[in-house]
Amino acid sequence: MIRLGIILVVGAIVASMGVAMAFFMEYQPNIREAGPGEPLAVGPAEYTLTYEGVEEGNKEINSDRTFMKVRIHSEGRGGGGSGGGDAAEKRQFTLLDRGGIQTPPTHGTFVEGSPGTIIAYFPLEGDELDEGFQYKVMVRPTKEQRSTDLGFVCVANCGG
Repeated sequence: MIRLGIILVVGAIVASMGVAMAFFMEYQPNIREAGPGEPLAVGPAEYTLTYEGVEEGNKEINSDRTFMKVRIHSEGRGGGGSGGGDAAEKRQFTLLDRGGIQTPPTHGTFVEGSPGTIIAYFPLEGDELDEGFQYKVMVRPTKEQRSTDLGFVCVANCGG
């Protein structure tokens, strides 16, 4: 009788570990990487990010910081899901700066004549770009896109 109880307890533990592992594997993010100017598919949208340079803050944005300018173009892929021009929301993008700091853009401007394209301004940790560091932008899907994809695009100092 005691052996049967022990076997049932061990069986329940193994079964619960199996169910937990199945859920863990299902919700793991699909990591995708791209270089500057290469298309990156995250959820139902495709993004192309290119480095546009560094810009000093000005009175208009009331800042004395230095910003990295990144052009972000998004368009929907088939499947009828949300994506495309209105998918380029500021909260989707984060610059991975020196020291592992994740910085969202402070502001952005739409590019006239190019629907679905914005110029995002990411504040830099220091006063200038560190030539020895690879700057990457992390792209996350919005809640409406219902995706476990996670993208990384090298935008500056990519090393060829």
